[in-house]
Amino acid sequence: DPQKLTEAETEYQVSVVKHCFQNHVLLQFNCDNTLNDQVLHNLTIEVEGAEGYDPVSYMACEKLSYGTPGKSYTILSYPDEICASTLSCTMKFEVHDCDPNTGEEDEQGFPDEYVIDDIEITIGDFIQKVVRSNFSAAWEEIGDDHEVENTYHLSTMETLEDAVAQIINFLGMMPSERTDKI
Repeated sequence: DPQKLTEAETEYQVSVVKHCFQNHVLLQFNCDNTLNDQVLHNLTIEVEGAEGYDPVSYMACEKLSYGTPGKSYTILSYPDEICASTLSCTMKFEVHDCDPNTGEEDEQGFPDEYVIDDIEITIGDFIQKVVRSNFSAAWEEIGDDHEVENTYHLSTMETLEDAVAQIINFLGMMPSERTDKI
């Protein structure tokens, strides 16, 4: 699901979709320019933060005009141990002023940047929800080699139902055999 990285009333609208692969995370940035008097060129979103989530490659949105959505991509490597993290993001681009009526751009542009909200990488981003009709048999088939054990602090839950819903959301797992029901 897309995660919004800007407020609704800002001049640029940006959301991110995280695609997790075996050795890399692909961040797909969906961008909109809400200013009709400028065009953005060579827009990239640079990401930095947790050690191990290192940028491998950036793919720029060549041109972002008013009212025409665009996409920019960032590929990150994984740390040795996958963990939750927060990544800071900065949009970098070249601004060209333009006539809002004709769309004619100035040839000369100037570099600019715009800080957007952080991206939260969670454990649930790395887990694919799968429905198993017989969970116990599937669990035994996987074996102990693929088991991971962690401890989490549950502090913001009012009820047991809240706790179950938040754990499912945080871990990104599919409840099986009605384990989401209290």
